[in-house]
Amino acid sequence: MFDMIDNEKVLTQNQSGDRLTEKWTFGLEEAFGEKGKKGTEGELFVKMVMESWQWKVDHYESEYDKQLSGKDLEFKNPKWHNKYSADVKHNITEYGAFYVETDDNGWLFNERKVSHRIWHCNKNTGWMAWYDREEMKNFIIENGLRNTGIFKIDTKMKLNFITRRRYESPEIHLGDVPA
Repeated sequence: MFDMIDNEKVLTQNQSGDRLTEKWTFGLEEAFGEKGKKGTEGELFVKMVMESWQWKVDHYESEYDKQLSGKDLEFKNPKWHNKYSADVKHNITEYGAFYVETDDNGWLFNERKVSHRIWHCNKNTGWMAWYDREEMKNFIIENGLRNTGIFKIDTKMKLNFITRRRYESPEIHLGDVPA
């Protein structure tokens, strides 16, 4: 599989320079250090929550093509006809705010990123928020926020296309999501 990986393309995926390695790695922690570890924990938390809802979930932490296209997870509610993909962001604050990248090279507008949903979470508080990628892009454009950097969405903003939910389970302690 390493022979088919375009490491030049991997390096350009992270314009901010947070990447610790120039070559593809099969785990986020090796590639991004503590930020990568936090990202993996968020992905595993969202996967655990979806599975507790009886949804089928596939996790793509180590799959090159899926990761480059912003597909951390694919999920399907048994009641649905289609499967959807999610780009998971472990960036909800303890107060429920989260951040959206508005620049062309960020994870929302980057033309290579094609997941259906963006799913923000905080595994320590259980809070999650998710939305359709295209709806958020339209909101950012319509409100003149494109290419303005990072945009904060807090709980006071009532955007009808964002779903917010807190996961609570007596059987699972939120801070103990397996890594």
